[in-house]
Amino acid sequence: MHLRILGQVVATAVVGSGGAWARGRAPGSAARGACAAWARCLSLKGGAGPGVPHRPIKCVIFDKDGTLISFHHTWSPWADGLIGRVVDSCAVHVQDQVRDKHFDAAQVQQLIAKSRGNAREQVAATLGYNLESRRVFSEKSLLAWAAQPLIREALEICLAKRLGLSPPVAAAIAKECWHECDGKEEVVALSTNTPALFARLRERGIKIAVCTSDARAPTESNLATLGLSSLVDKVVCGDDATNVPKPAPDNILNICKHFQLSPEETVMVGDTNADLKMALAAHAGLSVAVLSGVGSLEDLSPNAHVVLQSIDELESVLGE
Repeated sequence: MHLRILGQVVATAVVGSGGAWARGRAPGSAARGACAAWARCLSLKGGAGPGVPHRPIKCVIFDKDGTLISFHHTWSPWADGLIGRVVDSCAVHVQDQVRDKHFDAAQVQQLIAKSRGNAREQVAATLGYNLESRRVFSEKSLLAWAAQPLIREALEICLAKRLGLSPPVAAAIAKECWHECDGKEEVVALSTNTPALFARLRERGIKIAVCTSDARAPTESNLATLGLSSLVDKVVCGDDATNVPKPAPDNILNICKHFQLSPEETVMVGDTNADLKMALAAHAGLSVAVLSGVGSLEDLSPNAHVVLQSIDELESVLGE
């Protein structure tokens, strides 16, 4: 299953400037040129606009990175660290390999420099990480949507297939260099006041869940930093035993089962097509894209009922 997921091409979604843009109830319908018309159709008071769910909403499920907190503040330092460790380990491996091979010092340094450059480029390419901008290339990048076990698996494959290391050496370097993202990176909220938003949703009787590809320890740390621990009713993480990676519908369906709700009574909010496709596969009441993360308007629009700049606009599409 992991290899199939790693091979998936995730397609993308949409947002408006200065407010919400709603799409028709059928995601993927044409009409990019009709965005203004859709915006006019959207009722900000809970009317019958195309962005308002047909059934009362009883649960909102949030992605974490790129939706609640800045993706780049968390994952760019982590990616830099991983790439740096792999580059250093590959250089040591090359040095060991050429020892007693009668290369002069200049040749050895040339081989090591070539190894370092190649390792840096190939690992960054595997992650979908731009070394110059220190950001992922798009929401399709592996780093943008995959759980850490899948990223580690992809790293090991990269070392063996792209860098030509033997499987045992590739596995050893991956193990040596791998550090889980522990939640100690800088946490930057993407809402002006997330606790207040969550409190208002709870006052309306709406359950709040977080569904993330990140591991549980950093997720709980992040939620605590944001002051959200007591405001979230359910958390699903990438390393949970019952987790099925996005975009499979299982996590949403399990959240609905936990709350004894129908998927049509839920809203999924996220910044990647993995989030949005998960919502559509589960037949969630509303698939909401936010542009605060790694996904662009062009990327996300095909799979979103509504596109928002950030979660600060969410209440405008939930109705009353």
